[in-house]
Amino acid sequence: MIIYFEFEGKSGGALYTWENVYVVLAKDGRGAGRRAAELAKAGCYPSVWMIKFRGRWARIVFGGVRKVACCMLPTAAPPVRDASVVDGTEVTHSAFRLSGKAGLRALIAGRPVKLRYEK
Repeated sequence: MIIYFEFEGKSGGALYTWENVYVVLAKDGRGAGRRAAELAKAGCYPSVWMIKFRGRWARIVFGGVRKVACCMLPTAAPPVRDASVVDGTEVTHSAFRLSGKAGLRALIAGRPVKLRYEK
């Protein structure tokens, strides 16, 4: 899921972007995409709320779901020992800076884009 920071009083320019990867349980890819969007939106604040990010006030905005990957357990899989990996578990994240909204749209669509990887 892609979220980005929209700074107060600033339009255009670099966008600080996070991509979070979650485990979701769903019947199919479409359902997984919907669940992923639901999780990402839950992490965003209403448009009237602001947080301090890099020393400036910003809104956290949902950008979109870039990719859904399907993982299947074998039918004879052993019981899961680590119950902490369940629906909604964040398994990794990345942070990068894009040159603007056009780059954001390209990233979400899965097209090549220049970015600066930050972590």
